[in-house]
Amino acid sequence: MVCLDPDGTEIDRAAGRGEAPMPVEDPGEQRRALTGMRRYLQRHTSARVLLGGKRSGFQGEIPGLMEEALLAVQARQPIYLAGGFGGVTADIVRALGVDDGSWLPPDPSAGPPDPRWTEGYARLAAHAARPEWSGLGNGLDEEENRRLAATHRPSDIAALVSLGLGRLRRDAASGGVSGGGR
Repeated sequence: MVCLDPDGTEIDRAAGRGEAPMPVEDPGEQRRALTGMRRYLQRHTSARVLLGGKRSGFQGEIPGLMEEALLAVQARQPIYLAGGFGGVTADIVRALGVDDGSWLPPDPSAGPPDPRWTEGYARLAAHAARPEWSGLGNGLDEEENRRLAATHRPSDIAALVSLGLGRLRRDAASGGVSGGGR
């Protein structure tokens, strides 16, 4: 188990702890801690696979998976977007220009978007609009990324993620670059 301070820095598990953990009461501190945790995970993982995700009722500055996607694309970490389950991952697919998501039926129970969702969507879309944006960097081509974006089948997700990771590993071993597709 790894314990982190609110900024995402590892701390001693025993330092300052009592019998039961104290809940974080301050929403600003809680948001900061969630962002710190996501930054820690981004630094200690090699790729991201995202599916589902809350569009409302989330606790962070922006929806959690949007923040994870933003951190990954800013760090040029490979990202795999399985949007077929809907949720905020389908929104990320649209924001990054992978697919328009027209295959996903509208959610009849959805209310107006949370302003923090709107901010997260805008930040992702702005990143994808930058001239230096080169896509998801995940070893998949554009068509494969669209297939991943639309599927809800675990076997398809596993196969496409494995294909992309395998290509990235092969290209790293040979010194080449592959699969910058959107």
